[in-house]
Amino acid sequence: FYGWNFAQTAMTMLLPFMVVAYVGVLFFAKHWKIQPITTDMNGQVFLASVPLALAVLVLSAVATAASTRLGQVMTIVVCCGVFVLALLSNHLIGRHVFQNRSFGTVGSLVLADSSKAFNDPGQTATITLTAPTNVPPAVGSLVYFSPSPSGFPMMNGEIVPFRGEIGDINAVMGPNASESMVVTESARQVVRLRVTGTAPISVMREPMSGDYLFTTKTHTNIPALVAWVCIPNLQLLWLLDAVTQNRTIPLAYVAMSGMYAALEIGMFLSLGVILFQRRDVG
Repeated sequence: FYGWNFAQTAMTMLLPFMVVAYVGVLFFAKHWKIQPITTDMNGQVFLASVPLALAVLVLSAVATAASTRLGQVMTIVVCCGVFVLALLSNHLIGRHVFQNRSFGTVGSLVLADSSKAFNDPGQTATITLTAPTNVPPAVGSLVYFSPSPSGFPMMNGEIVPFRGEIGDINAVMGPNASESMVVTESARQVVRLRVTGTAPISVMREPMSGDYLFTTKTHTNIPALVAWVCIPNLQLLWLLDAVTQNRTIPLAYVAMSGMYAALEIGMFLSLGVILFQRRDVG
């Protein structure tokens, strides 16, 4: 009767009314008894809601880009397809991006010389794995470590293969010794490493409990990486599991998810602008 757009008007009114309804419900307990507003107010739920709202905006950007060339039905189909792919992208594509195989997980780390840093030349470190490994690394193998089972990011930089015998002091500490980190002793649950060369090797930090250990550098599948980046990963913005499992959501993660969502929104809106450039409007 007033010429209003129903969907737009309903959503505009729903937002403030839902906030008022939520705040009003917080004043009542399960049996309709008055309670302080902070009793059922959970800050972690608010933090989890922020990335979820950003996920809705990402899908809105996808709908905007699709609607520049498609009708209503096909726009909905595209949005449904992107939504499903976005929730499954880690399984379908993400697991093929970084390729490496871990031989164990760090349980504890003991340095032979506590006066030296982990990456100093000549340092020996004994790592106890959280569980026995079925494939102990060979003596002389290189060692990489990462907080992720995929091997990305690596916490140590490029290291060169060790040349010579482990028992030869010149090969380990001599002027021509390669700067490396190699296995000197290996068992199913204990691995001993030694830093060789004359200068500290490049590491972001020393291995920590829970880090994954590798004998090779992680290989990146570029085509899979491009596809993984182009498809929005809504799993990064879906934090319901963290709330139900009573895990703390760091503010830094919410900030990073906000930056990720902003990039995705910008990408799809830019695509929408490009698609709309030469469309006839009449």
